[in-house]
Amino acid sequence: MPDLVVQIHDLPAPDPEVAVYGAVQIRKIVEQVTALTEPEMELRASFEVVDGDGGADFRGPYVQGRRGERFVYISWGFGSEPDDFHMFRRAKVMLDEIPAGLLDAAVVVAAIAGTSADGGPVCARVRPEHVDWTRG
Repeated sequence: MPDLVVQIHDLPAPDPEVAVYGAVQIRKIVEQVTALTEPEMELRASFEVVDGDGGADFRGPYVQGRRGERFVYISWGFGSEPDDFHMFRRAKVMLDEIPAGLLDAAVVVAAIAGTSADGGPVCARVRPEHVDWTRG
């Protein structure tokens, strides 16, 4: 089962009055809750590549969405513990956009910029032109 390593760089500057955390999501539960105190962070999610009628598909506890639209959620919220995490936005890292030549890698790296146009943490679907996919 390959690992997806999401390297998030150029994160918003931390606000000394509001502690913001990033996390990767399994269904509705967050894991790897990490404080936004540095300009970059790294989160990991495993996935499985399966062959189907329409080509490669993705499975695993971190995988969300329908066939042809699979993704991993990066969640942003308040609260340092998973039970105390209150999400205020999240981003989708689209697995269907992993280049075919990387699907056999043990580690796939997605490097993305962490700041949205509004100055907050990246949110919504991360567009293909904003992801640098490499073999880890």
